Amino acid sequence: APERYRVYLFMNLLGVPMAVMQLAGYPLTISALTEHGTQAAQEQLRAVGAFMVLIMLPEAVGMVLIGPLLAEIFLGAEYRPLMPALLPILVCATMLKALISYLNYGFFLAARTDITLISIAAAAAANLALNLVLIPRYGPWGAAIASLVGFGTGFVVAAIKMKGVFAFPLPDPIVLLAGIVGVGAMALWLWPFYGVITLSAALYIIPVAILIDFGVVFLVLYVTGRKPFVLLRGLWGGQSK
Repeated sequence: APERYRVYLFMNLLGVPMAVMQLAGYPLTISALTEHGTQAAQEQLRAVGAFMVLIMLPEAVGMVLIGPLLAEIFLGAEYRPLMPALLPILVCATMLKALISYLNYGFFLAARTDITLISIAAAAAANLALNLVLIPRYGPWGAAIASLVGFGTGFVVAAIKMKGVFAFPLPDPIVLLAGIVGVGAMALWLWPFYGVITLSAALYIIPVAILIDFGVVFLVLYVTGRKPFVLLRGLWGGQSK
């Protein structure tokens, strides 16, 4: 049981920022709608999307690229050999779960919260069905794949149902570009360290990765004429221009 709790703690490295997105994003987006209308709510949604691109995406990629080191820090010997191999699947599943939550903002703003149950039910049904089929034969791999397919199903259902319900805004292309370039630069730094499990390595691998990611993001935003500090200060305030 203690080892299982440590696995949950390990995966919550990505779950915590997702919870922040949900707890802060929902009330601010609804407030923007009620006080300033649909356009303001759409701008607030873009700010939430910026949070996902600039915070959750690099964390997800970073977790995969330093998986063995994180497993050494958080997990016992029983889980260490398997977890780095499962991490790409588990991280992708968690990101899909975050995307479902993000799309559900549109249903809340359109006063169609009933549709959120459809996407969640689709994800749960697919996950449960695949668990019954895959876990007896493939064990942890089956559970991971079931989660990935389940949340993927929920995301597709939510995206399809969104059409005609709410004009969900596309991501800010400049922020998306900056986030992708930053993650790419960070990945180049982390790649040679994959497999390093010396605990002291975390003291320089992780901080430098964070500095590289945010430094490159800042540079791209600045070169493209955006105001990085204004964007970062306004992530939860709708003032991202």
